Amino acid sequence: MKIAVVTDSSSTIYDETEVEGVFKVPCVISDDRDSFLEGLECTTDQIYTMVNQGRMFTSSLPPIGLIEELFTRLKAEGYEMIFAVPIGSGLSSSGEAMRTGAATVGIDFDMFDCYSTAKVELELAYAARRLFDEGLSVAEVKEKLEDASTNCGTYVMPIDFKHLLKSGRLTRGGAALAGLLKIRPILYVGWRSKGRLDKLVNTRTFSKMCNELAEIFRKAGVGKGYKIWIYHVWNPSEAKKVVDTLKEKISDAEIMMDNLITTVGIHTGIGALAAQFLKVSGLKSKQ
Repeated sequence: MKIAVVTDSSSTIYDETEVEGVFKVPCVISDDRDSFLEGLECTTDQIYTMVNQGRMFTSSLPPIGLIEELFTRLKAEGYEMIFAVPIGSGLSSSGEAMRTGAATVGIDFDMFDCYSTAKVELELAYAARRLFDEGLSVAEVKEKLEDASTNCGTYVMPIDFKHLLKSGRLTRGGAALAGLLKIRPILYVGWRSKGRLDKLVNTRTFSKMCNELAEIFRKAGVGKGYKIWIYHVWNPSEAKKVVDTLKEKISDAEIMMDNLITTVGIHTGIGALAAQFLKVSGLKSKQ
């Protein structure tokens, strides 16, 4: 069976080199003035420039018309199934929109809920492609992805609480108190929270936040066979300090730094940091 792997722009795929057999659809970034297809009609810096100017954006799932257009083309190219790895269902309905699009076009469909976003989503989509190419069945691929995603974590560390307040992630009183006390919270999203953003711990200083994050990673067993990504919204200096702390306290893991995707950064605001880890050593066919 010829299978197409499809993900959305929340995976950062629009910043990557094309991979044969992996396809993409853009999410939407909008406010009351403009609407942009993420990765196609705006860059990360362009969006964050507008956020810095005070504009309050929201994100939404890929337009169903673009999904159906892609699936129709893939069906014409001889693909018999769509295997989707979208942004986690607790954050968006992107996966269900793809399911609806596949039903409309008349092509078989399956998906894997990564309960996350960004590079974790992308890594799992690429892994699915490799595993299908190596001859694994859909059930076997999903088993591999499930094992990896249960050894994964995504953490968000916001500074500007008005964006989280608008998105409903914090109460008005909670946002005011956090700003007054200069709290640096660590929020978690992953399979344990079913893909929803959940407060994990509050810290009072940046240094304590870095050390707490490193301890969270250490307790999760992060090390050899893992990848770590540290993200920032126009805050590379603090992101680099997080990287340095993790390198000091966690050995053998591969650590990378990047911009935070706009579908998350517009909700967390300028200055926010985020971190992810993923066990990649099990994403091989002969294990």
